[in-house]
Amino acid sequence: LGDIMILYGEAQNDMIERIVIREANIKDSDTLLKFHHAIYKYHADRVSFPLEDEGDLLDRIKEDFKTHYSTVFLASLKTSISSVYVGFIEIRADREKRTCYIRALWTTPEARGKGVATRLMNVASVYAKEKGCNTISLDVYDFNTEARSLYEKLGYKEKERTTCSACYLKTPIACTKTASIPSLSRARCKRRLASIATFGRG
Repeated sequence: LGDIMILYGEAQNDMIERIVIREANIKDSDTLLKFHHAIYKYHADRVSFPLEDEGDLLDRIKEDFKTHYSTVFLASLKTSISSVYVGFIEIRADREKRTCYIRALWTTPEARGKGVATRLMNVASVYAKEKGCNTISLDVYDFNTEARSLYEKLGYKEKERTTCSACYLKTPIACTKTASIPSLSRARCKRRLASIATFGRG
């Protein structure tokens, strides 16, 4: 994928604002820690995440980089005078099953509506193809209608719906398991259902 991909630009406030996406590395661990805290805070009223010490969470993020457990791409909005990180996507490839699993996707509220999440998802598709995966799967909370709308727009189909303790829900809200289904080959236009990865590393 290369170190940096400039995916689009448009005029805003007499400057060109570009979305730049690059693969993250262990030096980005503090940035990812802040994003994980933002995710927990955003869903705090509806999801009870397991308590994790900040130091332990940072160590886990770094360990994932060291062991190459998954791959993370960071998105930033750049102009001629500034650059701000506005989101990330974390992907794990299972070459044996030929499936890629999107473990996390996040964009900051101020970046929404600018195409950042869509472009991060597009990067996931390119990554999956490079890893030899036929499908991409992900899990999404049923109440997260904004995310569900994005996935459906990109060709993802609902595979399974469940209420499970592994979702750490504060109330029994349905947790939808969604699978992507766009064939990663340009020669085909058919949609395929994927096997769904379970929550956690287990």
